[in-house]
Amino acid sequence: MKIAIVNATPALGGASLVANDLARGFVRRGHEVLFISTGPSHSRTSKEGYTLELVPAGPKSALTQFVNPVATAGLYGALKRFKPDIVHVHNVNLRTFSASSLLLSRLFPMVWTIHDVWPVCVVGSCEVIYARNRNRRCRGCEAFPPWKAALSWWLKSAAFAQISLQVVCPSSWMAQSISESPLQRQPIHIIRNGVDTRVFHKLAGARQSLGIPERAQVVAFSGGKCLEGVSPASRKGWEELRVALQTLGPRHPGLHLLYIGDEVSLPDNFPVEVTFTGPVEHNTMASIFSAADICALPTRADNAPLALLEAMACEATIVASRTGGIPEILQNNLNGLLVDARDPQQLTIALERCLDAPEARESMVARALKDIRTNLTIEHTLDQHEALFTTAIR
Repeated sequence: MKIAIVNATPALGGASLVANDLARGFVRRGHEVLFISTGPSHSRTSKEGYTLELVPAGPKSALTQFVNPVATAGLYGALKRFKPDIVHVHNVNLRTFSASSLLLSRLFPMVWTIHDVWPVCVVGSCEVIYARNRNRRCRGCEAFPPWKAALSWWLKSAAFAQISLQVVCPSSWMAQSISESPLQRQPIHIIRNGVDTRVFHKLAGARQSLGIPERAQVVAFSGGKCLEGVSPASRKGWEELRVALQTLGPRHPGLHLLYIGDEVSLPDNFPVEVTFTGPVEHNTMASIFSAADICALPTRADNAPLALLEAMACEATIVASRTGGIPEILQNNLNGLLVDARDPQQLTIALERCLDAPEARESMVARALKDIRTNLTIEHTLDQHEALFTTAIR
């Protein structure tokens, strides 16, 4: 099968990680894969068994998340040359391919995996929709003026009304979130993200490589990379975790924070030892998660984060927010602990429970590993995508 994978960027964000995992998996299974993304100029390179083609993104403006003639023309040219059996689209926002690129589904069989709420929101991480599961045509938008939210909805709706493709959602929550949009006219399938357990598993010597004492109690948190000087840590729940650690530090002298991402400022006399990793290549994340006793994901807004699965596979106990599709993966008290988003008190209690009860942690880790290996590996995800692609091609 000839598979074209389309994503706004080749290596930025969760959608890119999922798209690259799928590309590698399809190559292993004997498919021919072309990965199409945007860049400063046109180029073609070989990468891990598949071809990466970059097409110019063109000038950016307020309208390019809806209509981007330059990027869409480049995408059309790449598809016309490759002649794919199926086009698998991931993120088209970030003012690259844009909503209008989905109109190419009228020329090529297409599947679109939706990784965030951008199709039904002005921005891709609207906390109102994540927190309240609300999708009411942007009425009462708290992120932008009503006229701007309404215009965004209208422009996207106009594009979505003309497309003909299969929609994939990594969670039931996401499927529900788009149920009132024009996308409900398209067939919707739930295919959960999967983790490559050949890469993500508990690794020995992880703490030593990071300079963290073996006897420390390590909490990992992914604050992410700063973009244009702005850190995504706040959306990921950093303020709530900081408050929790300030409470827990004096009670647990061996507590150590492993902060994954660019450095952020800390309060004076912060009572917890901190290791900042700085920028991290994805292929080293298994070592980082393996160094953690606990992985905290107190995110304010998310869908089905790949980091959750990766940390579970590396035998870290998960404490995560009850938001988006996370509760579909994490069952409270069984394979991890769930807390309400924006609630540092609940987060403090859950973290302390993990710190004080290693036996309970071991039980949750064992259940998490079983869940990963049973339903959430990349091989399970590839199986479901191959079956869907076969149906879409017909």
